Amino acid sequence: MKKRMRKSLVLVLALIMVFAMSTSAFADTTSWTSFQGNNQNNGVITGNFSTAPTWKAVQLLDATKTTGWSGVDCQPLMTTENGKTYAYVVTDSNEGAKAFKVDCNEKNIAAGWENGVPLTNIPTAQLGTGTIVKDTWYLPVTYDYQILPNAYMSYEGGWAITPGDLEYEYDTTQWTGLHFRTNVAGRKSAMMISDPQSMPINVDVEDIWADFSIQFGATPGAQMTDMNAQMYIKAQGQSSWIPLGGLSASDIRIGEVEEFSVNCTRQLQLAGMGGDRLYQLKLEFSFNGTTANEVIVKKAEVYKNNMFVKKIENISTNEKPSAVTMIDYHAYSGTIDGGRGGQLNTPMVYINGNLFFGNWTRGDANGNNYAKYFKLNVNSNQLSTFNTNCTDDGFYLAGAATFNSGKVPYLIFGSDNGKLYLFNANTLSLQSSANVGEKIRSSVCYDNGGIYFSTKSGFAYKYEVSSSKQLTRVWSRDLVLPSNATPTVSDGVVYVSVGEFGSDLGKLYALDALTGEDVDGAYTSGGPVQSSLLIYETDENEVYAYYTVNSAVGKGYCKHFDQTPSGEEIGEAGYTLQGFAAANGYLVYGNDGVADAEYKYTVSVYVAQ
Repeated sequence: MKKRMRKSLVLVLALIMVFAMSTSAFADTTSWTSFQGNNQNNGVITGNFSTAPTWKAVQLLDATKTTGWSGVDCQPLMTTENGKTYAYVVTDSNEGAKAFKVDCNEKNIAAGWENGVPLTNIPTAQLGTGTIVKDTWYLPVTYDYQILPNAYMSYEGGWAITPGDLEYEYDTTQWTGLHFRTNVAGRKSAMMISDPQSMPINVDVEDIWADFSIQFGATPGAQMTDMNAQMYIKAQGQSSWIPLGGLSASDIRIGEVEEFSVNCTRQLQLAGMGGDRLYQLKLEFSFNGTTANEVIVKKAEVYKNNMFVKKIENISTNEKPSAVTMIDYHAYSGTIDGGRGGQLNTPMVYINGNLFFGNWTRGDANGNNYAKYFKLNVNSNQLSTFNTNCTDDGFYLAGAATFNSGKVPYLIFGSDNGKLYLFNANTLSLQSSANVGEKIRSSVCYDNGGIYFSTKSGFAYKYEVSSSKQLTRVWSRDLVLPSNATPTVSDGVVYVSVGEFGSDLGKLYALDALTGEDVDGAYTSGGPVQSSLLIYETDENEVYAYYTVNSAVGKGYCKHFDQTPSGEEIGEAGYTLQGFAAANGYLVYGNDGVADAEYKYTVSVYVAQ
């Protein structure tokens, strides 16, 4: 691969920048204790690594303990302890999220960690691995658990339906939802009431979200007017339904899917619904129309939710590990601007005794902003929030990069509202923001004054910070396919992956760091690449990328950028969202598990060297 920019040129350019920046190393680059190894989120690996690695599966969960859909959704962390290399991995299970320590040298679970360290008792996807500082593993933990049956209307059951004059059927071929049809003109309406749930909610200690998706008209242009859809909730045993809101004609575009979501915790608290209760959901919709009209209910669901920050101390000792709760968001006695619900799934950054991370929430119909970036002091457990001056934030996998200007640390991170933010990490004051206009679902990579990230709609960006501490766009590059992968910068080249879940296409890009123009790139085999890339350059200046593919046949790969074949395969087939970690000659990743003939899953982490 011919490169357009060498390291020496990068150094010269960095020296002549008006606003000089110095990076702040977080850990030895051979010990990957934060996302992509350091606070700059730059996945360049050093040392001697095999470009044709052999691997072994270390089983974490057997088929009786897995959920079958969310085994390992986190990037592992890696440390070196007394000359040995370990990987720290979080899994989901039927018993809730668990933390494991894997001995890379021996290719087994470390002593004392065989059954995992429980983090929750509710099975749910765990996207946040956290970070390791000295001898403590800090972990963001969330449960965001669907508690009503058959929420996506993909199969029959779970709802009592009064169809009025409409006929209905469950779509079991294309899985598009519950279809209501009519060939008679006039006013039509239907009502759906869910069966009672089996898992209780306590709105005193957890959030409750309700949402639905509906489509009026199978295609745009259908002859329908006065469309309306309303949602209600009530506790089992109560006679009165509590209205949650919904969609009116002005909210609805014919032939398009419309969504409504609301955090109804406060409404239920005011209605005296504290304590453990079982709930039911009601959805009503109506319209006026001519003949041959159709309404498709895509989903109607209720989630229970809470967020925690936990820690496991003395991870390098022989003490029996256990998770200690630092913050329970609903039990926290201080003020939390914006609310206490959502998902903690951004990588964590550690600076001078403080953890920095963000949360994501589904949109609220009342216009409330529940998503925030947080600062948590690990000594006092005091929580602070960043003020972005926006009411539509959401931080999904969007970790912060850091850099120092003089002695002042700064954080840069993106949001679902399309904004890029620059904050003073000491004072939490907003220095600058830039409107990208697209959902930023990657962490930010910082390298030699450049700020790199990708967007859900499929663009890569480079920004810089001016002498007046303002974010300034340098270039943008259309990647064609969606991306939530953090770019990696090595030797003046920006590497980024693309791919959308459910597609069979994925691609690796290599872009000139100065211009954003193509340097190289290749399509992958097996499906979408949603992981960030680890880049390894040999002494002979050969470039290799380590990445994973998120499809049923996906696995880990080591690809030579100058060759068209897919490269060396690592691990067994299974959905893999996050990518590799690397340290001391070892490569580690995990996936959602490998299914047997009865679709029972075994979850493993793959250790290669």
